[in-house]
Amino acid sequence: MRLFAIRTSLLILLAVALWHLVLVAQAISQGGMAGEGSQIWQLPWGKTLLVDVYLGLFAVAFLVVYLEKFRPWAWALALSILVLGNAPFVFYLLFKFWRTKNSPH
Repeated sequence: MRLFAIRTSLLILLAVALWHLVLVAQAISQGGMAGEGSQIWQLPWGKTLLVDVYLGLFAVAFLVVYLEKFRPWAWALALSILVLGNAPFVFYLLFKFWRTKNSPH
């Protein structure tokens, strides 16, 4: 049952990560973050959410680089997390679970 829950969770994460990449592509094609981000920044909750999101992205990027012992590809992954958001981190998690044959240990 536990392995089923882990696999189901990972599949849901994969689906949401792919959706996220589609949304990023749509947003890039329709406008820049500089113009629209400034509108979001003007709202109190917009500012709070942006700071929260970027804090999480920097923390996750640091975690990846640290756990992967500062290897060059880990820096590239960290940069992709900072540019594209959480989707690259989800792919990293899926890769790690796949390498350990879905073992939660």
